[in-house]
Amino acid sequence: VHEGFPTAIQGAFYISTPSATPVNFTLTNGAGTVLASGTVDNANPFRYQMNGVNGNALLPVASLNTVISNAGFIVRSSSPVYANLRYVGNGNNQAFSITSKGQKAFGTSFRIGHAEGDAQNASRTLIAVMATEDNTQITIDLTGSGINFKGTAPPSTAIPIIINLDQGESYHLALDNAPNGANRNNMIGRLITSNRPIVTVMGNYLGCFASGNHDIGLDQ
Repeated sequence: VHEGFPTAIQGAFYISTPSATPVNFTLTNGAGTVLASGTVDNANPFRYQMNGVNGNALLPVASLNTVISNAGFIVRSSSPVYANLRYVGNGNNQAFSITSKGQKAFGTSFRIGHAEGDAQNASRTLIAVMATEDNTQITIDLTGSGINFKGTAPPSTAIPIIINLDQGESYHLALDNAPNGANRNNMIGRLITSNRPIVTVMGNYLGCFASGNHDIGLDQ
């Protein structure tokens, strides 16, 4: 997910397990850099603490619309574990929790889903895709949607967006929502496809289902 969150936002990545016996784990970023390793059991979970825009879970706007090699988290373990990303900020009024679906999240066809936008400047829609194998071609078909994306060199919606990624690399899109126009809801239901399995995270920071009511809604 992307910059635009309050500067005081704090987060943590949690690893836990139902196993009573120790389970070995390794936590890396997309590039394979080891962020943490150790063991967990059902009485001793692990927490990786983060604050602000740290480059793993929260990225600066400059990282949009380009291939990123070292973002995100990858958990490998000797037995099943749970993996959960949590952030809280904005005076503790807003928070989000994203639970990894593991290999069940792998796929080659996804529909985009998010809440509609309103006039709030912080109402932002986010999409992230990560490759699980080398030589992965991803197509995000937003043809004719007229969406205006944030960041440097935003992609055109005149033709499908095509990205080539290797394992662990990711690509991120974000847009500011608006009460009217293409950025409000023209991306809902559009298609993301790939020739090899990928994982996705999408949704909103302060999405809106009714005027004046805002919540974070992000999921894998």
